[in-house]
Amino acid sequence: MGRKSSPSASTSSPNKVFGARMDPELAKKLKILAVKKETQVYKLLEEAITDYLKKNKKI
Repeated sequence: MGRKSSPSASTSSPNKVFGARMDPELAKKLKILAVKKETQVYKLLEEAITDYLKKNKKI
């Protein structure tokens, strides 16, 4: 049984799909934070990665 793509997956998007594995408890905390901040998980991840790259002078 394969994964079905969501309706939004077929629409054009400037974002690239990127997968990563993480600790389940960390993922849970990230989801909870996204709900509390009324945002989406990917936006929190983009912010965190951008901050990390700036800190390490990669962007």
